[in-house]
Amino acid sequence: MAVRIDKQYVHADIVTEAQSLTEQACRALEALAAGTCRGSEWTGFFDYPQRAGFALNAQIKAELAELSCVYNHVLVLGIGGSFQGTSAVHEALAHSYGYLLPSDRPRLSFCGCHLAEVLTLECIDALDRSEPVVVVISKSGTTLETAVAFRIIKSYLTQRFGTEGAQARIIVVTDAEQGALRAFSRKHDSLAFPVPDDIGGRYSVLTAVGLVPLMLAQYDTEALLRGAASFFATPCDAQNPAVQYATLRNACHRRGKLIEVLSCSDPKLRAFADWWKQLFGESEGKDGKGIFPSTMLLTTDLHALGQYLQDGKRHLLETFLTVTAPTHDACGIERRLRIPPDADDGLSFADNRFMQDLNLAAVQGTQAAHYKGGVPNLNLTVPQLDEFHLGYLFACLQTACAVSGALLDVNPFDQPGVEVYKKNLRQLAEDAEDDAQ
Repeated sequence: MAVRIDKQYVHADIVTEAQSLTEQACRALEALAAGTCRGSEWTGFFDYPQRAGFALNAQIKAELAELSCVYNHVLVLGIGGSFQGTSAVHEALAHSYGYLLPSDRPRLSFCGCHLAEVLTLECIDALDRSEPVVVVISKSGTTLETAVAFRIIKSYLTQRFGTEGAQARIIVVTDAEQGALRAFSRKHDSLAFPVPDDIGGRYSVLTAVGLVPLMLAQYDTEALLRGAASFFATPCDAQNPAVQYATLRNACHRRGKLIEVLSCSDPKLRAFADWWKQLFGESEGKDGKGIFPSTMLLTTDLHALGQYLQDGKRHLLETFLTVTAPTHDACGIERRLRIPPDADDGLSFADNRFMQDLNLAAVQGTQAAHYKGGVPNLNLTVPQLDEFHLGYLFACLQTACAVSGALLDVNPFDQPGVEVYKKNLRQLAEDAEDDAQ
């Protein structure tokens, strides 16, 4: 399997309780696969690559090849599930200092995920210095943050490239039949791809929502789908990593662990951790239930949150996401960095060690320390960061989230609390407009 669950630092009583939940979790997974679970109208993500993803990927590739504009910058407008998965892949795989390096690959950036004026102005500064193509992603087309950004960027493109030139640089990902963006795409004959009716935003990274911008940015979207398909072919039994993860975290929750910290071994997983946080937060946090998702980046955050993890309130469980292989460059060639000896700092144990090996030792040491301090922690081990393994992780964790929601007895596919926020925000904005008049 592309993801391995290590339970070395989970207390024996929790492991026993997790095993008692396995049969229930397998039934939940079977119901998910059959489309008979609670919220079944939103289960289209399961086995999506085989059912539709590979065919859609080929279609997207063919249609993007016909773009009439030259571009070196892909700007994604979207919020929540409309950009988190794409951002996760990009941050994991792109050169962290790529903005300082010459590159033949288009830049990828994001807007429409906030209402921050200064960031939007800085986005326009970046557009001024590039040849952009814009992917606007919203199922309804009326999500406030994305719609406002689209107004601004659309106006900018029109002023710079003219009406026809702007239209050639806008790609829409939205509802297949209705909504403001679908109406826009029809009116202006914009290139458009559908968001499936049976897949919610936080489960949508393997659809056109993620495939279109990632393909424009020259990532291997077929490998992403192959990784996901590999997970979906995993038997529904006690060895399935989604079943193991769902049962372990629920066993912890039943013993008073209310907060889960995802501790990532590599800062390049920062955006992936944000995707995970939305997935589990929106899926489980309802009906007065759920495990609160938080994140930590190793070893950086050990110097900020490590004290609390070690000695704070014992209502925590911790999941380590660990990448074990050395770094590879864009051509797949292994890159290693050996630490040179230096007698001045007193750290002779680091002499001539590979930096990645020292990092993995720090992860293991942290696991042991937190376990001793009363925090049960499990380890999701991934061989390397590439499109295949990210696709596997997306599919595995989406499935685990659906199963975990079933164990908590909540609908893991709706988000009523988010809808309340959206309604209140719109009302406040309308009230402010009335006051101004």
